[in-house]
Amino acid sequence: MSERQNLSWAACDALAAEGKKPSIGLVREWTIASTGAKKGSDGDVQRDISLWYADLLKLKRTQAVSALPDPVAALTRDLWQLSVDCANDQLAAERQSLDLDSNVVKSHLTQAILI
Repeated sequence: MSERQNLSWAACDALAAEGKKPSIGLVREWTIASTGAKKGSDGDVQRDISLWYADLLKLKRTQAVSALPDPVAALTRDLWQLSVDCANDQLAAERQSLDLDSNVVKSHLTQAILI
C-alpha cells in the first residue's frame, strides 16, 4: 500500500470514528491538516476511499459469517456466490437481448433516414 493510500485510509478511519462519511473533500482536509500537504489527485483519493469501503465491507461480511458454525457459514457463502452468479448470467442474457433490440432500432432508424 502506498504512503498516500495509507494516509487516505487513516483519514477514512478517523472520519468514521467521528461519525462522518469519508469523502474526497473531508479526506483531503484531514490529510492537509495532518501532513501540511496535499497527497494525490482527487481520482487517486476517490480510489483510496472506494478501496477503504470495500475492505470495510469485506471485514463486516467475515465477522457476520464467523458467528455461524463453520458448515453453515460455508453453505451461506456458497449460496451467496451461486445467487450472484445466477444474477450475473441473467443480466448477461438481458444485455444481449437489449443489444439485439438496439441494433434492430438502429437499423430501422437508418432505413427511415434514407427514405
